[in-house]
Amino acid sequence: MTDQPVTVLTEDILGEFGFRVVWSYSEYRAEVKAYHIASRGMDAANTPMFLREGYRASDDLVLDIEQAAVYLEGSLKGDGCSDLDQGAHHWCEEQDVIKHCLLLKYLWTRAHQLIPTSECRPRSN
Repeated sequence: MTDQPVTVLTEDILGEFGFRVVWSYSEYRAEVKAYHIASRGMDAANTPMFLREGYRASDDLVLDIEQAAVYLEGSLKGDGCSDLDQGAHHWCEEQDVIKHCLLLKYLWTRAHQLIPTSECRPRSN
């Protein structure tokens, strides 16, 4: 039996300038990509904008997630193991570091909610 992704889910988390998280998950594992929401459009929908892949300035933004820089990606397995490429981010404020830590906590919790065979149910706290 192969462990092919069977479901794709996209969620925006951690507030207006948080992250867009794209999941592909199956019975035993969850693949994840997270994109930092760097700005919001001036349209009525307040559309999220992302840093362009290979950006050199903070105003190099795109609307299309396919053109966006990946903030974090990897996989989490139902047995508790994970491989997450977290890059080398530049944080200017304590709040940026806290938001990164909240993202990691969210990914762990959400992955084990999505993986039906997870042996690692999240703890409260």
